[in-house]
Amino acid sequence: MAACGILAVYPSSIQSAHTVLLEPWLVLFCLAGAVAVFDGDGLTDNGRRLAWGGAAFGFAGAIKVWAVVRSWSSSSSPLAGPGGPSPTGGVAAGFVLPVLPFVIAAPRIFYDSVIIAQLVRIDQVRTPLAFRMHEMTGLTDVPGLGWWP
Repeated sequence: MAACGILAVYPSSIQSAHTVLLEPWLVLFCLAGAVAVFDGDGLTDNGRRLAWGGAAFGFAGAIKVWAVVRSWSSSSSPLAGPGGPSPTGGVAAGFVLPVLPFVIAAPRIFYDSVIIAQLVRIDQVRTPLAFRMHEMTGLTDVPGLGWWP
């Protein structure tokens, strides 16, 4: 209860409630995929759960390209026995189905604006580490703690 109360008044949380951020959705679908794919300490043997978990990972990849790393880790996990079921088909379906209309409409623009833009980011101005740590702690109103603008 205390954590929920703190999060409710946390400045960054209040700010993010007024905008649509992709990261919470990315985390939601990655966690849903992990819950479906893993059963205890290993991958599940249930093919349907693997497919749905893979679809959740694939949809997370459609939200942000970096979710591909999480889907690779579940697909190529040493916990899966050789020749056993794999969530790879679900990952492909979960990524391709939501993305397909945009790829059909403008394949080059989609590739440049979505895939390349997420993988290759060049910042013109580097944010100092002290400022980032100050913002992440949420202590932006406390004077004398780090750097502030």
